[in-house]
Amino acid sequence: MKGWIIAGAILLFFLFVSLLKIGIVIGYKKDFTLALKILFFKIKILPAKKKKIKLSNYTKKKIEKAEAKEKASKEKKEKKKQEKKAQKQKEKQLKKDLEKAGKAPPKKKLSEKITDTVTLVKVILDIVKLLFTKLFGYIKTEVISLKIALGGKSPDQTALIYGATMAGVTALLEFLDGHSELKIKDQDSVAVVPDFPCHGFEADINIIISFRVWQIFGMIIPPAVRAAKHFIPKLLKGGDKTKKTAADKSNKETA
Repeated sequence: MKGWIIAGAILLFFLFVSLLKIGIVIGYKKDFTLALKILFFKIKILPAKKKKIKLSNYTKKKIEKAEAKEKASKEKKEKKKQEKKAQKQKEKQLKKDLEKAGKAPPKKKLSEKITDTVTLVKVILDIVKLLFTKLFGYIKTEVISLKIALGGKSPDQTALIYGATMAGVTALLEFLDGHSELKIKDQDSVAVVPDFPCHGFEADINIIISFRVWQIFGMIIPPAVRAAKHFIPKLLKGGDKTKKTAADKSNKETA
């Protein structure tokens, strides 16, 4: 009787765990944030927590080691800086040579002209795609806020950034809608606003991607079973072959 109670308790525990809802929260206000939400608990992934100061880290030996590491890092940065400078000079010289030869210098790509607003949207889309390729069909997405105000140094630059950002936001929402059960909180939750006086951007982003624990097992178990069905017979055949070769050798020796 006691054994049945323990088995029932274990089964109930696993049932409870399997029904737990896991949420991945993507956010941005002053900094980009990524967190894991389980029930009422939130585990921050990005930005990483600042390490606590320990007095044991400030011994003479450790300080000398840290100074040597910092010196090596500075030398590395300086080397990169010099390489970058040399590359720029090389590009300038190439531009001059092309102008002398009457050829037009190569134009900069559109992506090189666009500021961090587009990068932000791209990072979110990349994270979403990574999650959705692994958990396709099980995801629910809630867009609580996706608001971006942006601006460049000139109206032309602002228009360019606005167009690229709008394209990114549209691609993100289309992907979410096509690959999950998408819910947008209200009409004002999504907004991309060109702010002509400002230089840079401001954003208020809060997107929650959620699924249940059993759905992860539902995703892992079928491929694992298929793989087992495919490889186990091959392994067994391989075992039979080694047995046969060993038997043949022993027969030859006796002969």
